[in-house]
Amino acid sequence: MDSKILKHDFTSLDKFVRAVSTDMVVRVGIMGNKTTRADMSKPVKHGTADAIRFNNRSYAKSSGLSNADVGFIHEFGTGKIPKRSFLRMPIFQYAEDIIGMVVKAGAMKKLAAGKSIEVLADLGIACENIIGRAFASRGWGSWAANTAATIKRKGSSSPLIDTGQLRRSISSAVVNP
Repeated sequence: MDSKILKHDFTSLDKFVRAVSTDMVVRVGIMGNKTTRADMSKPVKHGTADAIRFNNRSYAKSSGLSNADVGFIHEFGTGKIPKRSFLRMPIFQYAEDIIGMVVKAGAMKKLAAGKSIEVLADLGIACENIIGRAFASRGWGSWAANTAATIKRKGSSSPLIDTGQLRRSISSAVVNP
């Protein structure tokens, strides 16, 4: 079995975070309910009405799945659905680009003026932009392709994009943890 170990150098990102240290943090993702791995362990038999509804557009409305639930499923994958990281992978892989965007938005001047919360807000927006690029590029070509049945149902081969609701649900917020 071929396993790849991803290694990233977050030295500059760590330095940046320390520079903007405040009691506030920036959260990026789908703001909503909390879904855990335990929630994902509930068995669903393939071929049942629930499994079929999972593979069509009306499933989220009829089942009560939130954007956070759907995002969790795709971020980590399931036995049937491949992992397509649209949050962690873009942020980790493009950390240097994110920092560059924040610096370009005037981070150093804002930090000097004591406006670290504005810098954190800029950081969140930069992360949202990188995540948007992941959706536009199919995870820079790394996301597993849709199955033929999914392509037929959706009328599109774009992974993670059915109605666009998941992509539109990505946001950021500066909060006090």
